[in-house]
Amino acid sequence: MKNILRFLAFVLLALFPTYNAFALSYCDPTGTTSSYGGHYYGIASCNISVNGVSALSFTVDADVCNWYDTKSFELNASDVLNFDFTFVDTSKAQWEALAIFIDWNQDGEFDNSDTSTEKYVVMDNPGTSYPTSYEISVPDDFAWIDGNSELGIRFVSGEAYTHKKIADIAPCTRLVYGSIVTVKGVEPVSIGERTIHFRYSQLEQEPFQTIVRHQLLLYHVLQQQIQDTNL
Repeated sequence: MKNILRFLAFVLLALFPTYNAFALSYCDPTGTTSSYGGHYYGIASCNISVNGVSALSFTVDADVCNWYDTKSFELNASDVLNFDFTFVDTSKAQWEALAIFIDWNQDGEFDNSDTSTEKYVVMDNPGTSYPTSYEISVPDDFAWIDGNSELGIRFVSGEAYTHKKIADIAPCTRLVYGSIVTVKGVEPVSIGERTIHFRYSQLEQEPFQTIVRHQLLLYHVLQQQIQDTNL
């Protein structure tokens, strides 16, 4: 029985291989001078909802928060993303800049061109009517690239360029008194069902038996069953 389970796990791994064939890597944020350290002009927290359902929340605790490998949420074409922000110092929010970069084409870069569809400027020195929420619709033509199942999402916030004219909104540069936060979106995992045909023979030379149908089993479940047989 143990050998059968091992064989089945092998078959499932062949049919459903690890989907991410390559890992995306994004530019490391560069800071402004140490004289402008601290992120008290940036966002304090953000809650991200997908189609009205809360999917990820984070609290900014440093000038640079690289959470790409630890904080993620699922998204797909035509989803609606809502971002709700709080600020470190609401009295300074009127002089802040905030932008969201999303690597829709999954090329490992955040497009910062004037015609970019990956750059969303939430505010830039907005005055007292600064926004606390923002909505982004995933492009209808968005598609996960074959062999990849993740993309980077970066939040850049801090003092607007118009004040000290030191750092303007860019995906790889920390704004004055600001922060850069990186998380990721991942492809939703759907567990389907496949039919697997195989034969096995027992030691007693019993006739071959054919298993015609088998539901998809998660690999860790099979591993657990293998461990159980060893007890």
